[in-house]
Amino acid sequence: MKKIIIFSVGLIISGSLVFLAMRDPVLDMPDPVVRINFPSFKAVYLIPNSTSDRVDTHLIFQNGEADNPYNEGLMHYVEHLTWLNATQDSDFGDLGHSNAFTTLLSVAYFVTGTKDSFQSDLNQLLKVLEPFSLNQQFMEEERKIILREYDYSARENPHFSMDASLDKLLFQGSVRGRSILGAPRDIEEFSIQDAKALHSATHRLQDAVLVISGPINKTRLDAALADLSLPAFSAKSHDTEVPSLPKDVMNTEQDVSIDHLVSPRIIFRKLVSAPFCPEPSICQIKLDLLISCLDSGLPGGLAGPLRFDSFTARHFSLHANYLDRTTIDVQFSAEPDTGVSLLYLQQAFHTAWRHAIEQGIPEDSFQRIKSRYIAGVDGIIDPHTYAREKLIQALIERQTYIPLEIERLIASETTLEDINSLLKHFDQPGRQIILRATPSKE
Repeated sequence: MKKIIIFSVGLIISGSLVFLAMRDPVLDMPDPVVRINFPSFKAVYLIPNSTSDRVDTHLIFQNGEADNPYNEGLMHYVEHLTWLNATQDSDFGDLGHSNAFTTLLSVAYFVTGTKDSFQSDLNQLLKVLEPFSLNQQFMEEERKIILREYDYSARENPHFSMDASLDKLLFQGSVRGRSILGAPRDIEEFSIQDAKALHSATHRLQDAVLVISGPINKTRLDAALADLSLPAFSAKSHDTEVPSLPKDVMNTEQDVSIDHLVSPRIIFRKLVSAPFCPEPSICQIKLDLLISCLDSGLPGGLAGPLRFDSFTARHFSLHANYLDRTTIDVQFSAEPDTGVSLLYLQQAFHTAWRHAIEQGIPEDSFQRIKSRYIAGVDGIIDPHTYAREKLIQALIERQTYIPLEIERLIASETTLEDINSLLKHFDQPGRQIILRATPSKE
């Protein structure tokens, strides 16, 4: 129901803005995340915050669309039915805010309430475990709601169709390429029997991760957990793995005409084979530093040759993320400046890209970017919100949560050799796509 957008560490995470301001370094502060030992759940995390007047409670199942063996998008339909089933009899919390969302790797439900409503909110949240008791016709009608959501989110959104096409090509043969919403024909044919089976297989207490943030201490949480009427279970929790990726080399270019696209653009996607990384969440910090260097107007960055020096690109964006322990997904998108063709912009990008890889990031540029990154970490004025959003992001991506002090430590110990060595791998053969997109002629 809620679309989750994940950006690089330090500024925006899961769609929530984390404000930064200068203050004393955070290394002298203990990590606010506390793991609670309660064996009924896969894991329980508490982030006590006595300065907040609201309690945020998330229940996360690390089973997403990638774990759906039925029609594409069925997990999203299951999420809708699950939440409607859990909330059909009552309202949530004094603040009255609740929602749910589905990603490729997880499905999650959350409620915002108060300290006084916490116990009842938690009891109500756990109703997502119950089998569907909704009216058959009502469940069938919900498919129309999802079709309207598709129209709003996909049919009239040019970026959705471009991203979906790229994912299908890039992740060919992998569940990474599955659509979370599904196509209209898939949605119309969603089977309620399949939805019930998928819910039963993926919404199990022993697979649930509970996250509580707000004015709740461990004693209060222990009492609340002890007061729950939990279903019995016998099976062990699933050890969810990150989906496998295609390893064969591909290099393709396509010209596409896109409805509702305002400006032409090129999109470059590549799966980079990187050195084995035992913990991608740690390696992502080093990768973020590298991408920040490339995304800058400093020497070694792309903004100089593409924008400030030659006015080739009016706008561009660059992102990269670890998908597993050996694969990085690199994404570059750019709109041409006035009078510049897509082919010329593409060539300018390739020239600047290869130059950056061959020459590496200069020492001065790296140190400036690194200093900015560490200053940003030191300047976080709401570590509780930052920790909550980082933890939830890590859980829905099936990765390890990295405390703020460890993030700072990794960033401070990252060297120029580290990022330039990683940059060299960006030029190795991999799965690569260039999309030249133009607005369709109506």
